[in-house]
Amino acid sequence: MIVTHRNALKPLHFSVPIFSLCFSVALLVTFTACASAPKHMEFCRTQKVLREPPKGMALVNFHEPPSFMSGEIEFPIFDREEFIGALKGNTWFQYTCEPGEHVFVINNKGFRGEDSVLVGNLGVDRVYDIVVAAGIGYEMEGKNSAVWAATTGAVAGPLGAVAGALAFGMKDEVHFIPITKDYDKREQVMELKSKGRLLAINGEHNLTEKEMKRIGKIMDDFLEGPKKPLLRYLNEDDCQQQN
Repeated sequence: MIVTHRNALKPLHFSVPIFSLCFSVALLVTFTACASAPKHMEFCRTQKVLREPPKGMALVNFHEPPSFMSGEIEFPIFDREEFIGALKGNTWFQYTCEPGEHVFVINNKGFRGEDSVLVGNLGVDRVYDIVVAAGIGYEMEGKNSAVWAATTGAVAGPLGAVAGALAFGMKDEVHFIPITKDYDKREQVMELKSKGRLLAINGEHNLTEKEMKRIGKIMDDFLEGPKKPLLRYLNEDDCQQQN
């Protein structure tokens, strides 16, 4: 079994340039739900939401909360070199897959911050949740409620994220947050299903050679390279409780 790695929350300490502050205020004023679906995705109007995976499979729900930092920025998500979906603020999608180890990757094109990689050890007939959190002001590591309030805006709202930026400095970040069995905001994650817009892949998306190399480099850096301490984990028993 994979052992979950926990890191401590670290505030960022550097000054906020005036143009960055103005940019934050502008984003706050224009904060709205995304108007269009991400590339290669479409909004689901009739598709039934899965409450459990097909027999013998695993089901993963990927959520991105509403965040004034994400806006119209798209975050493509991969299972190794396979494109499995993309998110914008206030959207989510479901991914069914074989049980076992999976390596999920965010190819961070829109933000200046790091990419993110999560290793999931998924059990048979089990359901998991992963949040894609985009925000500013903190390195998003470990301290669940502070991360949720100050970076996603889901609790504190956009003003909370701006306050975080003022207090701790301006830094763009997007990360996987694995919803583990002891995660203290699991109920809020469940609410994202009713408030967010469900997405599904629209057609087949084959990666270009350049994209394949990019995803391969990201995985190498996190699995065996210098970014290994930033790797996130989801264990088999981190699933939703079965009735």
